[in-house]
Amino acid sequence: MFTFPTLEWLQELQRILNESNEYRQAGKNWEGALALISEPDEIYKEPIYIWINPYRGQVLDVAQMNSPDEKPAPFVLTGTYSTWKSIVKGELDPIKSIMKGKITVDGDVSYLVTQVKQAQALLKGLRQVETQFIDEMG
Repeated sequence: MFTFPTLEWLQELQRILNESNEYRQAGKNWEGALALISEPDEIYKEPIYIWINPYRGQVLDVAQMNSPDEKPAPFVLTGTYSTWKSIVKGELDPIKSIMKGKITVDGDVSYLVTQVKQAQALLKGLRQVETQFIDEMG
């Protein structure tokens, strides 16, 4: 079991994606790191900054950051902790979350739209991580 959003959780996600033929194929044209920002909300009061560097079907590196400026990323996705938790649990579709304004995107949205298969494969991998959530720990 891996605790979202620890570095160990990110490394397990990286392992799962890098072992996935589906992700390798779906992400073969993707270039550009992603910064995922979790804003504080009523469930979890601290900001969280995650960095994932997928490149042409492989995840080269993952990191936790102390601020979004620590590692540059051409794509920055921001939402509340509750929104990210619902996405990880498979209760919320990230594309719909973006369209409804629950997730904001800083970066080339038109490029993201062309990469739907990569995003779906990444989400499939994300949901394969055996996850417990930091706000649910005693």
